[in-house]
Amino acid sequence: MSGASRSDLERAGIWPRARESGYRHRRGTTAGKPDEFVEKCMHGERVVVYTTDFCGWCERAKSLLAARGVRYREVWLPRTPEGLERLAEAAPRARSFPQIVIDGELVGGYTELVARDRQDSLSSLAGCGEGA
Repeated sequence: MSGASRSDLERAGIWPRARESGYRHRRGTTAGKPDEFVEKCMHGERVVVYTTDFCGWCERAKSLLAARGVRYREVWLPRTPEGLERLAEAAPRARSFPQIVIDGELVGGYTELVARDRQDSLSSLAGCGEGA
């Protein structure tokens, strides 16, 4: 939906996916401990992938997780100032997509996910979560 306005996204049912948490930005999120926004997005899932539209690295990360049998919850965020604020809530130092959170701990982006895969730490997550 290139060039779509917020009202267009709302009518299409896309915008609420990014607003499901009742977000309010807080500073000082501690690394390694899931904050309120992350916990709401996890819904009991062990793996959460924050994505956006037209993101090749997001697709690669989701494909890698699927190939390893890791089920995950995808949280779509718009590439707007509000979407980037929400990303900052989940991953305070992150400025790009995707961002992957495993067991409430920020892993990072696709490169860090591949590094975990090479360490074989994704295999213990196989069959966990919801899958997207």
